[in-house]
Amino acid sequence: MAFGAYAISRNQQTVASALDGASLSNPIVTAVEQQGGAQARRSYDSLSGEIRASVKTDLIQDTQLVRGAVFDRLASSECGMAAGGLSTANFRTGEKTSGGHCESGPVLWGEAFGDHGHNDTNGTAGSMKRTSAGFIMGLDSLVADTDIRVGGLVSYGHDRFSIGDGRASSGRADDLTVGGYAGTHWKRFMLRGGATYTWNMLNMTRSVIAGGFHDHETGRALGGTAQGFGELAYHLGDDRGSVEPFGQVAYVNQSLGGSHETGGAAALRTRGSDTGVTFATFGVRGSRTFRVKPGFDLSVFGSAGYRHAFGGLTPTAHQAFAGAGGMDVAGTPLAGDAAVMQAGLSYKVGKDVDVGLSYTGQFGTGYRDNAIQAHMKVNF
Repeated sequence: MAFGAYAISRNQQTVASALDGASLSNPIVTAVEQQGGAQARRSYDSLSGEIRASVKTDLIQDTQLVRGAVFDRLASSECGMAAGGLSTANFRTGEKTSGGHCESGPVLWGEAFGDHGHNDTNGTAGSMKRTSAGFIMGLDSLVADTDIRVGGLVSYGHDRFSIGDGRASSGRADDLTVGGYAGTHWKRFMLRGGATYTWNMLNMTRSVIAGGFHDHETGRALGGTAQGFGELAYHLGDDRGSVEPFGQVAYVNQSLGGSHETGGAAALRTRGSDTGVTFATFGVRGSRTFRVKPGFDLSVFGSAGYRHAFGGLTPTAHQAFAGAGGMDVAGTPLAGDAAVMQAGLSYKVGKDVDVGLSYTGQFGTGYRDNAIQAHMKVNF
C-alpha cells in the first residue's frame, strides 16, 4: 500500500510521497511501512522537518520590534509628543531628554526588549513558541535648517523557538540589524519611514521518531531579512499631551539560504528560498505628561490599532532525504489579522535619572505576541 493512503495534512502527504520514491532499503521506509493510520501520520509529522519553514515566520515577526522602536522614536522626537518609552540623550552634552526635545543637535537613544509569542497549529504545521531578547541603539539629528530628522540604528537580538505537536524540533537565532530612518512634517501631518537589514545566524535540531527508527539531526543556516516601512500621521496636541491617528505600511522579505543537516538517514537537504509579506496597520496613539513636582515628570502613553498582513503568510521549504524525492513542506503560518496595542510610562527625575517601561501586545486568531520594552539612563 502506498504511504499516502494514511496521510491527511499537506505535510503528511508530501512526506509520504517522498517515501514512496525512496529505496526499499532505506531504514525510514523499513520502519514506516510497518505502520498504519495515526501511527504513520505521527511519523510523517516527525520526519517533515517543518521547522525549516516555520523559522521564517519567527524571523518575519521579529521585524516588528525594530520597526516599532523606530516609529516610537520618530513620534517622540516631535515637540510635545512623548511616546514609546525611549531613553534619549544630547550627544554633545550628555543631558537626558525623553520625547518632545525640539533640539537640533544629535540625539542618542536606546531600548532593551523581551518578547514572547505563540502561533497555533493550522492542522498542517505544528504550533510554534518563540522568545527573543535584545537591544536597539540609534543616533539621529535634524538636518541643518530643515524639519527633516535622519538617523541610523544598530540592534542585536537572540531568539529561541520550538515546534510542538510531536515535531520535537527547536532552534535558536542570533540576529544583527543595521538600518536608517527619517521623519519630517508639514503643518500637522507627520511622515516617517525607514529601512533595515538583519543578518540571521541559525542553529536547529530535530529528534525524529518513526516506529522503531530514532534519529537526531542538527543543522545551521544563514539568512537575511530586509524591510522597508513608512507612516503617515496627523498630530493633535500641545506640550503636555497629544493624539495621533496613523497609518503604517511595511514590506518584509526574508531570504533563507540552503543547508544540509547532519545526523542519520532522516537528515534533510534544504533549498534556499525567499518569502515576502506586507503589513498594513491603522490606529491611534496618545500621550500625556504630568508634572509631579519641579524636575520630576511622569509621562503615560499608549496606542491601539488593527494590523492586516498579506503575501507569503504560510512559508514553505523544499527539502529532500538522501536517496528520496523532494518535498515542499509548509511552516507555521503568520496571522493575517491582529489587534495591536501599547501602553507604558516614563518617569524623568531631574536631568540625571530616567526610567521607563512599556508593554506591546498583538492578538489574532491562533496568534499572540507580548513584548516588554524598558529603558534607564543615569548621568554622572
